[in-house]
Amino acid sequence: MEKARKEIDSIIGKDIMVLETDIDNIPSLQAIVKETLRLHPPSPFVLRESTRNCTIAGYDIPAKTQVFTNVWAIGRDPKYWDGPLEFRPKSWIQGTTLSTFAFGSGRKGCPGASLALKVAHTTLAAMIQCFEMKAEEKGGYCGSVDMEEGPSFILSRVEPLICVPKSRLMPFPLYHAKY
Repeated sequence: MEKARKEIDSIIGKDIMVLETDIDNIPSLQAIVKETLRLHPPSPFVLRESTRNCTIAGYDIPAKTQVFTNVWAIGRDPKYWDGPLEFRPKSWIQGTTLSTFAFGSGRKGCPGASLALKVAHTTLAAMIQCFEMKAEEKGGYCGSVDMEEGPSFILSRVEPLICVPKSRLMPFPLYHAKY
């Protein structure tokens, strides 16, 4: 987050609120979102139905069969990811051809994926620009956050995240400065 904060401060500044149009100039922020979606997809599975008989990786799949793609496992597979359980946004910046399946893929991919990513990027950029966040753990501050996921269709954390924001920038009087 610190690298993204420095990029935001140097590219956008501390006097003007970050906008959606600024996101393409903040590669570390985009990498943070992609890496978060790789390790913690909103849903662990993508469900599809085969339209005809086919064979995938030696398995015969009859037509009309429900097929679950385990997005969570793909994002943590050591065949495809170095240090698959580590949060490493840098791997998305170094000219990678890697992809995340958090929104499915192809013709049946989520139609709202581009909007969701724009909202995630812009919201995270504004939060990083406007606040310093400290995670609180049972009355004290901690350096890391427990990211253990609980069993559910939507991967929520076992322990709730309690953050204490400290204001860095008051955006509302500044927001209209670009207009």
